[in-house]
Amino acid sequence: MLELLLIFGGAAMLGGGMLFLRRKKKADGRADAARPRDRTPLTIRPGDIVSYLGTDYLVQARNIFDEEGFRWFEHELEDGPRRRVLVTSLDDRLRIYLLEPDPTLSATVGENPSDSLEVGLVRYRMVERGAAKVVREEEGPGNPPTDARYWEYAGPGGKVAWVVRRAGRTTVSIGEEIRSEGLLEIYPGAAE
Repeated sequence: MLELLLIFGGAAMLGGGMLFLRRKKKADGRADAARPRDRTPLTIRPGDIVSYLGTDYLVQARNIFDEEGFRWFEHELEDGPRRRVLVTSLDDRLRIYLLEPDPTLSATVGENPSDSLEVGLVRYRMVERGAAKVVREEEGPGNPPTDARYWEYAGPGGKVAWVVRRAGRTTVSIGEEIRSEGLLEIYPGAAE
């Protein structure tokens, strides 16, 4: 029994040490050697860790949207029971949205959402909509593309709403724009 406790205790200490090394940075801002490749919001992969304002999220999947050659990414994040979506794109500038799926809204939005959404006291206006092919990547091989329709809404103070209809299911997510890439820390997954 004592041997098992020593083995498990040693494994836990080793795992904690590895996490510490992955997060450690040199004084000049370069990543430590324990961090094999830098990630950006546009290169996040399943299995990576995204840290935002003190919360670490595990990237469960990445959905790659392609609309006639323009690509953007929807990263499915998990922090225990809490699920979030990180949407990243680069058009005229880098855009990063951190959103939370809202099952209640998802059930009430129809197949063709209106030009505006009201959530509580916040009114969102549609700024873009379209259709795209989506490929879902999880750890392991990718899946075949599916068709999706999307609607993007803007609210006051950087608030955003993101509606996606895919495979007969509508998902509404509400959140905010992250205006500084520096607020995110991205750590490559163990498969690197």
